[in-house]
Amino acid sequence: MIKENNILEKTLEIAEKGYGTYRWSYDMRSYLPVAGAMKMVQKKEYESIACGGFSAGCDMLLRAIAFTSVRCDLMILQGPWIPVLEEHAETVVSAIREKNIALRIFCGSEDDDCLPMAKQLYEAAKWGKCNVKFTVQENNRHQFPEKMYTILH
Repeated sequence: MIKENNILEKTLEIAEKGYGTYRWSYDMRSYLPVAGAMKMVQKKEYESIACGGFSAGCDMLLRAIAFTSVRCDLMILQGPWIPVLEEHAETVVSAIREKNIALRIFCGSEDDDCLPMAKQLYEAAKWGKCNVKFTVQENNRHQFPEKMYTILH
């Protein structure tokens, strides 16, 4: 438990201060606590591991997958704000493919900021021959939909 608390403390230490919200920094170290948490889950030897993120949390998951040895079986991204694609799209897609991660991307049709990035990731992953599915959620903005979705692995 001490190790898990240490990861949380490091994550909070690295994060930018927001207005009562949690904000990630888009640097090459803020994702490390996420990778550490994923590594702890991997050590538990579960039959399969699914990781999910919302907004900038998706960026941290993709960075952890791309720049460390951690992996999961399924990655679920909702309203992904993913600036990592600007400079590292090929690295991200290669890691997803090589680690055999099923990628499920969900984004609201009215999410003007994240929809272009979600489409970019989908196209890059599809081109890179990854197991990827993309769902545009009609009449939804930058949020989880009222009616949750079913994910088939």
